[in-house]
Amino acid sequence: MTAWERFQFNSGMSKIKLGFAGTLAVTSFLLAGCGVQKDAALPINYSSSDSLHSQALPATDWRKEVLYFALTDRFANGNTSNDNGNNNRAGDAKDLGNPMGWHGGDFAGLRQKIESGYFSNLGVTAIWISPVTLQVPAVMAQSGPNSGKYHAGYAAYWTEDFFQVEPHFGNLQDLKDLVNAAHAKGLRVVQDMVLNHAGYEAQLARQKPSWFYKGSCINDQKCSLDGLPDFDQDNSEVKQYLNDSVNYWVSQTGIDGIRMDTIKHVNDSYWPQFFAAGGPGDASKVWTVGEAFTFDPGYINKYLNLGSPSMFDFPLYGALRDSLGKRGSLDGVANVLANTSYSDSSRLTTFLDNHDVRRFMSEGIENGIPFNEQRERLDAALSLQFTVRGTPSVYYGTEIAMQGKGDPYNNPSGQTNREDMNFSAASTSSLVTRIKALSDARRANPALTNGAHKELWRPGGGANLYAFARTLSGEASIVTVVNGSDGTLDLGSLGGISVSGLLSSGSVTELTGRTNTLSVNSSGKLVGTVPARTVLIVKSGGTPPPANCNPTALSGQGSSTSATVNWTAPSGCTVTGYNVYSKGSGSPTYTRLTSTPLSSTATGYTASNLATGSYDFKVTTLTSDGKESAGVEVTGVQVGTPAGLTVHFKKPTAWGGANIHHWNASPTGAVTDSTWPGKTMTAETVGCGWYKYTLPGVSSTNLLFVDPSATTRKTADLSRAKEGWFDGTTNTWSDTQPACDPITTTTKVTFQVTASTTLGQNVFLVGDVTELKAWDTANALSMTPSGCSGSTCTWTSAPIELKSNAGIQFKFIKKSGSSVSWEGGSNRTYTVPATGTASYNGGSWR
Repeated sequence: MTAWERFQFNSGMSKIKLGFAGTLAVTSFLLAGCGVQKDAALPINYSSSDSLHSQALPATDWRKEVLYFALTDRFANGNTSNDNGNNNRAGDAKDLGNPMGWHGGDFAGLRQKIESGYFSNLGVTAIWISPVTLQVPAVMAQSGPNSGKYHAGYAAYWTEDFFQVEPHFGNLQDLKDLVNAAHAKGLRVVQDMVLNHAGYEAQLARQKPSWFYKGSCINDQKCSLDGLPDFDQDNSEVKQYLNDSVNYWVSQTGIDGIRMDTIKHVNDSYWPQFFAAGGPGDASKVWTVGEAFTFDPGYINKYLNLGSPSMFDFPLYGALRDSLGKRGSLDGVANVLANTSYSDSSRLTTFLDNHDVRRFMSEGIENGIPFNEQRERLDAALSLQFTVRGTPSVYYGTEIAMQGKGDPYNNPSGQTNREDMNFSAASTSSLVTRIKALSDARRANPALTNGAHKELWRPGGGANLYAFARTLSGEASIVTVVNGSDGTLDLGSLGGISVSGLLSSGSVTELTGRTNTLSVNSSGKLVGTVPARTVLIVKSGGTPPPANCNPTALSGQGSSTSATVNWTAPSGCTVTGYNVYSKGSGSPTYTRLTSTPLSSTATGYTASNLATGSYDFKVTTLTSDGKESAGVEVTGVQVGTPAGLTVHFKKPTAWGGANIHHWNASPTGAVTDSTWPGKTMTAETVGCGWYKYTLPGVSSTNLLFVDPSATTRKTADLSRAKEGWFDGTTNTWSDTQPACDPITTTTKVTFQVTASTTLGQNVFLVGDVTELKAWDTANALSMTPSGCSGSTCTWTSAPIELKSNAGIQFKFIKKSGSSVSWEGGSNRTYTVPATGTASYNGGSWR
């Protein structure tokens, strides 16, 4: 949770109340009659044991991952149609001029950046997104530089409904699409969650007052956090409700991890059952990193002992901020890394800044450090962060040296720590390549992710130099040297750093390709110079050739069973030979093709006997001292003609047919883009409403499905790189043909119920079969009122085509905007007649 979400700006509770006073009347009116309880969030037949709708990636050692925090609303806008959410409450409208308002970032934007390769190019392996739950209405700020502007829950820590998606971000399917897109790229997704409190004036707090603690503050846990409704997790109903909420999101979306907000404010008694085997936070199915904003290692360790797989490393954050961020001594960093309070410090998650604190760049700039120098200090801090124990986490915008003085409540637009991401700046930022190089170094050197920490040098009042080793049995030891001073340091003049038993005598390799003068002398001392504000990460062996030793103008051309790569020799060094590597596109590992290096005069290489597919190639140079360059790559070289891409589509019952509209097919030229509304698909003999279409010679394409009889009916934009089955009712892909019970007959049924509603409410129908939207309240079937007497009307559905003789369960619901009220009691049941048409008269609302 963030500083402004907690109202930690000395406004006092009186100002909080004033902030809500102007909106309470409107809010109360909008929410009148909308009872919120567990049944209002989920159908009665939901259970936490339901099978996964989306599958998480296989379990991982999270020490090997690199986490990237993308504040959803401020990251990327991929769908402008949801910029205003449901637009039925004050403050819902997008307002880029208001740093406390909605700015349009959404799930679609994140998915597009995933698919474009932004995160992969940065080297990160997991994406942490904001909480996804429906937020309470915006309030009016009463003080500060943004007084008089709406203060919305865009950071998403003010939950209204723990089972509904915030419409500003998209819908549940958009979230699933985001997770699936990430998994297709090998990226994991961590979803932020809040189990300590609900949002200000949340309906749940009024409907279930016994669920919330209201006494005087006893400690961090028995206390309302800045006036937010504080859950009493010792209440068995509350515990079950919160557990169900976590189970719901994990099972529905297939997320890989949870960022647990305000963990120290939740009752300690809640966590053992949460993290236990079979619990919502069972580490075998989902990873969790907890947030306890404290600089006390012992306090943080308490939550590791309570079962949390990871905790954020606030002590290291503070030390990095005060040393490299403010020209301070590196002794503080050394002290934190030498601390023995942790049961396992490798489980910590490290960070330089986040949405709760001033950005690293501004820490120095606000203390008089020039921008360019502070950027170098940020580079050094990242380098140190990526080489110490734990899982590194990067806050969005760090890769472009984004500044930010603090939370939007206390700072004007343009000066906050949550400005909109500037992707154009990323294309020229050296920090992008630096983070990628650091991530690659971690991935290639197990000692950096799993090794023990050994201190080699600390300032101790002298030169601001810190050095340490990471050691792991059977792996090369890595030594990191940090110069936090503003001048070059000569290690030899300082007596050298003892690395005996860690590095061999002679030259060393700098893991990120930085040129250096370091070497190990005959006395086992690391000597040479370290430039100002620089980190060098070395292991035994020679330094690779510089980038100007790589070949240039690399190109690739495939044929039926082979591929040829061509290049131009580099002009920056003398080359003695070349190596060529290949891998299947999408594979993480290259295989060397040249058993012996090619001659120095070679300008091309042909790989033969290749199977049909897409390939990536890398060519490296060798120099006279036996060193090999990092190499350059050419990707997506197509060998052979793809057999074609076949896609299957199950049309919704109401559709008159099925077309496919496709574009940007690969390989280029295999087919031409279709013209709207696409090409006719062929009905499959398997029945069940399935259609298919084959794109000859295509390996991947963008596509959507459309109803030719009503072209406004269409799916979202999709992409596919292998045969797949897309269900147009559930909007999900399957890699194998789903089980099919062919429909032989259907019956059209009309549903009717008598119900009273409040202003703005309407009655809808939802049930357990796909034709009744499978309990998806966001897409529930609308009903039409007639014969009204006051607020009571007869509500009737359009005829719905259902499978004959099927037994169904359903309920009528009332919706006002995003608020949902469910009928009481058990689900209604009905057996669809065998033939013809039918009607169901449900009598009165239950």
